[in-house]
Amino acid sequence: MTFEQLLLAAVEQRLLRPLDVQFALMVAQNDPPAVKLAAALLSRDAGEGHVCLPLARLSGDEALSGKAGEIRDRLLAEAGAPEDWPALLLASSAVSCGDAPAPMILCGDRLYLNRMWRNELTVARFFNEANRVLEMDEARLASTLNALFPATGETDWQKVAAAVALTRRISVISGGPGTGKTTTVAKLLAALIQIEDSPRCRIRLAAPTGKAAARLTESLGAALRKLPLTDAQKALIPTEASTAGIVCWAPSQAASGMRYHAGNPLHLDVLVVDEASMIRPADDVAAYRRAAGPRAGDFPRRFATNWPP
Repeated sequence: MTFEQLLLAAVEQRLLRPLDVQFALMVAQNDPPAVKLAAALLSRDAGEGHVCLPLARLSGDEALSGKAGEIRDRLLAEAGAPEDWPALLLASSAVSCGDAPAPMILCGDRLYLNRMWRNELTVARFFNEANRVLEMDEARLASTLNALFPATGETDWQKVAAAVALTRRISVISGGPGTGKTTTVAKLLAALIQIEDSPRCRIRLAAPTGKAAARLTESLGAALRKLPLTDAQKALIPTEASTAGIVCWAPSQAASGMRYHAGNPLHLDVLVVDEASMIRPADDVAAYRRAAGPRAGDFPRRFATNWPP
């Protein structure tokens, strides 16, 4: 049985999808079995929502989701010794280390689809370059937060999170259920409005799905009603969250299908994205970054909650 036949047998056993095998045979048709298997598994993992394929998953119990069987064992045996895979991959015209165009990119011990690799770079630049510290009146910041977070005698990590977020362009607030993420964001927005004291502070709320957007609307609205804000200040905070995709992929004549991008950034001061763990990290976060605009003044603050660890 040829290696191609083994891959097709893996499809019959639902170890791989037909798409995975077609991708492998298309980009690595003349390459050694290790490259074909890596391409097939990379395609499968991308279909399951993974950003990349760690090479460690090509051997041992991790390979092919740990499903035992003759086909799995024969595929791994044909692929050869794991320590040889990086060299075999980089010897293929289908793989580069990021310095040349190729369908797959090998970075260290991780294999990426080219599109995912480029999006990962966009996200990395987004966090490394855009997340500058914002100047703020420290005395006013302290007094505002003290009013919103009464002293408890212990370290108030919600207050710490709000303080850090208020002094950064990009913030991620993460925690398990019931840890107070929504309350923290509500107080964070209240503090921002009080400190900025501007009638033109533009805020938008977003969530990955319609259900999540509805939950955010309800929970954040309930939290805000308990805070000491004037009617004018409350009017600055949106009463309804949008589905996150609408934020970037609103109807557009642009070829990319995105209304907002680097050339036409979102016209906002603050974007809050809830349930960020549900966002496909490479694709959608890269889209948000492009929609946010390239310049520091375009988009002062972005807050995300429940980001994946």
